Amino acid sequence: MKISYILPISTSQGPRLISTQVGLDHLRDTLNSILLQSIPNWELIVISQKQHQRQVARTLNQCIKTLPAEFQSYAKKNTFIKIIISKNIAKACNEGLAISIGKFVANIQLGDQISSHITYEIIKAKVALEKLQYAYTDHDYINHLGERLNPFHKPDLSPDFLYCQNYIGSFGIFDRLMLKKLGGWNEKYESAYDYDLNLRVIEHLRKPNKSKSSSVDTVKITHLSEVLYHQRIRKNNAKNGFINIRPTQYIEKIQGDEGLRVVTRHLKKIHSEIKVMQIRPKLYRHFWPTPKPEPLVSLIIPTRDGYEILKACVDSILQKTTYTNYEILIIDNQSKDPQVLSYLQKLTRDYSNIRVLTYNKPFNYSALNNYAVSKAKGSILGFINNDTEIITPDWLSIMVSHAVRPEIGAVGAMLYYPDGSIQHAGVKIDGKIVDNDFKGVNKEKDDQKFNILDSIRNPPAVTAAALLVKIKLFNKVRGFDSRNFKIEFNDVNLCLNLTKKNKTNIWLPHVELFHHESKTREISKSYFSNDYLNILKKLKYKN
Repeated sequence: MKISYILPISTSQGPRLISTQVGLDHLRDTLNSILLQSIPNWELIVISQKQHQRQVARTLNQCIKTLPAEFQSYAKKNTFIKIIISKNIAKACNEGLAISIGKFVANIQLGDQISSHITYEIIKAKVALEKLQYAYTDHDYINHLGERLNPFHKPDLSPDFLYCQNYIGSFGIFDRLMLKKLGGWNEKYESAYDYDLNLRVIEHLRKPNKSKSSSVDTVKITHLSEVLYHQRIRKNNAKNGFINIRPTQYIEKIQGDEGLRVVTRHLKKIHSEIKVMQIRPKLYRHFWPTPKPEPLVSLIIPTRDGYEILKACVDSILQKTTYTNYEILIIDNQSKDPQVLSYLQKLTRDYSNIRVLTYNKPFNYSALNNYAVSKAKGSILGFINNDTEIITPDWLSIMVSHAVRPEIGAVGAMLYYPDGSIQHAGVKIDGKIVDNDFKGVNKEKDDQKFNILDSIRNPPAVTAAALLVKIKLFNKVRGFDSRNFKIEFNDVNLCLNLTKKNKTNIWLPHVELFHHESKTREISKSYFSNDYLNILKKLKYKN
């Protein structure tokens, strides 16, 4: 098995890179990272404009001569230079694709470097995943001193994250025959050709389904969760005489605008009414339409006593929610406070869309919510903690617009502690650790890398403190597991079960609520321990 690495060299990448010593040094770094692969299962195809031909050939030959003797013979037989006239970098990649023979093809940007064992890791992944057609890796950055910094540890496949930004990046690893079938890189999008291809591959690898928006076949896609690609920093440092080997700020703007056209074109094929806006350079937000007429949403709020907390929650829903077609089901689990009992009676008297259900059994979060679902009239369920407060008026409209998508399972929101720090931004599952992602981070004060907290993502799970799901899906996975997950991790278990049914969970950063976490009930450590052990058994469901 062989991996074909394509290295396009074009003036469209910025200044005339090869005409400076720094540019030649960066070219040498890129070449050496390929030539020094730990196993001899690669080929290098350099696609160069004619004016760079001599410099590129000379530098390549110099790099080969400096290799250890046992590497030189292989390198000479497996490195090729093709000359083109066009400066279109996507066209250069396609020229390389046309003459490549590897099982997989990857495009390397001039100045970037790959890990010495990346070829081995790709082949190992293919052996483990027979149907593998597409892979991507984590990456970091290289500054002008050759120092590596700012690693980007990417999530496993997250289509909605990709709609917000090209988090996969320019270095994708593609099955060569699949790539040829797709027509290679789109030469119309010279400044966002890599983004366009990543989106097209994801769409191509969706599982066959009557719906246009079926789930992506993750068996054919893998994330190599190791920093195997090193990207040259984009910023100029003219004071020290270092050229910009990556796009300048001007080209960044061009890339951002073209990226907007690429992702808009892609999403319009899924649903003609989807709208996309660029909220900052190369960061996009996608708006999905809310069905007309609005589907009925059943908002389920378990409670016991805690008058002030419950009233704040219900008032925030009634006073701020712009979505109109919803009912509220309050599950009273043995409240004794006269003020609470009086308040519940008043709600049912004053609001025709509010019902109070009595659950006169020991607290079991899963069981009491399942009971409420059996009484719900809506086609969409909304599980809301009684210690939450709405911030975003159109929260329910946004969540419904995603809940109705055919491929979506659970829909989650951004939850804040009262001090403004993050309580929930998706659930992370890392080995034997299950926890809220970015917990305690202050979005306004803390440094936010890679715009993750402003991007819609597809985490393994979201919290049921504010969660929407179609009632048909909820019933299909038999709801919350009231036997194994009485108190905690019932929401994680639900999400993993939805994933097992080929559904994708989603987290929405623009839907915001306050969460006064667990203020009205103490969590028993024995319950917590038992539920935690049960969720560990479920981790085999993780994609």
